[in-house]
Amino acid sequence: MGSVLGGFFKNVEGLTVFGGYAPPLGSDDLRGRTPYEAGAEITIGLNDDGWSSVLAVGYVWMSGFQAKEPSLEFRGAVQTLPAITVYLSPPVTVGGTLYPYVGVTTGLVGLVGAQGFDPTGARFEVDGTAFQVGASLGLVEETTGLFVEGGFRIREFASLDWERDGDDVTPPGQWPRSLTASVAFLRLGVQFWR
Repeated sequence: MGSVLGGFFKNVEGLTVFGGYAPPLGSDDLRGRTPYEAGAEITIGLNDDGWSSVLAVGYVWMSGFQAKEPSLEFRGAVQTLPAITVYLSPPVTVGGTLYPYVGVTTGLVGLVGAQGFDPTGARFEVDGTAFQVGASLGLVEETTGLFVEGGFRIREFASLDWERDGDDVTPPGQWPRSLTASVAFLRLGVQFWR
């Protein structure tokens, strides 16, 4: 077991941290107020023959959205833990030091601290989990590790669990019973320990 873990950690290439703009994409339920995301990934080298490939295991936090339904004041965040991404980079550069890459991702997504308030101020707690899938395209600068990346994540919460005072309840009026929390994103970040 020790040699397996030692081999795993020997291939750890580094850490990336990032933040960005992440407005809702195609959602009937949410709109962006000041939609943002932040996160970090540990990267593990898989292959460097021709096209290089990297496995990233990470965490992403997204907030800054609000409900489209006027009778619902929605607060909370969406987190992905773990986010699993495979990045592929061709053996070419742009301008000598910029390397293009593509990524495909999946992960478990959950609502964090999510609450709904009706017009009287009554508070309802809401919970839900889903899987996400997505893709991204980016450029990383070789010497500094700075990168820019754009893409999308599809996140469909098939069912939401609403509670009030610890009891399961049916959400009022037109409040969502399911939730589309898909996003398009543009992020900036840096890679360490490459």
